[in-house]
Amino acid sequence: GIPHPFHIHVNPFQIIEIMDPKQNGGQPVQLRTPWVWWDNFAIPPGGWAKMWTRFVDYTGTYVFHCHIVGHEDRGMMQLVNVSPSGTSMKHK
Repeated sequence: GIPHPFHIHVNPFQIIEIMDPKQNGGQPVQLRTPWVWWDNFAIPPGGWAKMWTRFVDYTGTYVFHCHIVGHEDRGMMQLVNVSPSGTSMKHK
């Protein structure tokens, strides 16, 4: 497997924990502060990353996806909808 270059449009994110099955005995590692702001991050093959983000500058719909086009075309793309403060949205 190869890393998945995760990308989110509009709002950057901070990686706070990462699990790479080939590192640290496959145990998650919490990263030390100060965390870096990213808009693209390579998620290890078979692993995951926990991230934080802030939705303060933009409301509306945008995407996050894998930057490998073949993966994106096969479903590794989703919509994010940020609603103005004080409102809520229901899933249909």
